[in-house]
Amino acid sequence: MTPRNTILVGDALHHLRRFASDSVDSCITSVPFYLMRDYSTPGQIGLEETVEAWVDRLAAVMVELRRVLADHGSVWLDLGDSYSRHARFGAPAKSLLLAPERLAIRLVREGYLVRNKVVWWKPNAMPDAVTDRLTNTYDVVLHLVKQPRYFYDLDAIRVPEPSGDLVGKNPGDVLRLPAANFRGAHFATFPPGLVERPLLATCPLRVCTSCNTPWQRESGRIVTIGKRVPPGNDPRVRRYRGSWRTLRQPGELRPNCACDAPARPGLVLDPFIGSGTVAAVAEQHGRDWLGIEINPDYVALAFERLGRARPEQAVAA
Repeated sequence: MTPRNTILVGDALHHLRRFASDSVDSCITSVPFYLMRDYSTPGQIGLEETVEAWVDRLAAVMVELRRVLADHGSVWLDLGDSYSRHARFGAPAKSLLLAPERLAIRLVREGYLVRNKVVWWKPNAMPDAVTDRLTNTYDVVLHLVKQPRYFYDLDAIRVPEPSGDLVGKNPGDVLRLPAANFRGAHFATFPPGLVERPLLATCPLRVCTSCNTPWQRESGRIVTIGKRVPPGNDPRVRRYRGSWRTLRQPGELRPNCACDAPARPGLVLDPFIGSGTVAAVAEQHGRDWLGIEINPDYVALAFERLGRARPEQAVAA
């Protein structure tokens, strides 16, 4: 049984092994980076003796996650790199450890398809004190899937095109977002904007309860307003061949099966949920969510952020 709208305290791999197969529609998470932070929690990931040992532990979580992920599902991993302090960590001292690349190659071997390597550019990144290299200003976000065909709602994340394209453009693989400035004990939060785009694109709003098929969006439409300049300053309105028209508007969501069964909200999982950003964004957009967190203090912080009491389910099992 896979619970919903709660946070489970404990080891991610332990809890994932108890979830039903094909029960999660999407996963969005920021994994514990290697040699970056000590969360002072027994069993935490990130302080292994070598970068390869870090890859091994995360790969074990990802293999189990692939089982619980629906065939139409996607995984989004926020990954950062760090510098080796000694050759014993897996690279010569002062060299990048190439942790994201090592993990990506391992996950391909485990059956994942890497669909995108998104660059999260942080314009407010902390400056480095070093003088013999450039300041690090980005993270890598991997988009992974189980099979070549999967759920993806591009119309939900298109952005207006200044040139007047009536469809709206694909937002591309570089995301400019300031690093989060959340007031709380968890100092490694990622911004809601980093969750929103993957959530809207790959976590379906509704899923058939009978066959587990996501609802699909009908083809969008363009509305012709006329030759007069429309009132207001709507960014969706463009002049096109002598008339004013709207950009292509997303179509209605419809069942994509013949089951005639009730629908459920899509479910997004964060196995390292921290202060609860994924949960907050999911609730804002009408999706169900599920979190796992090894540090009970962060669980309390997340529920406080969500404005609710900690439920009975959020206990270590």
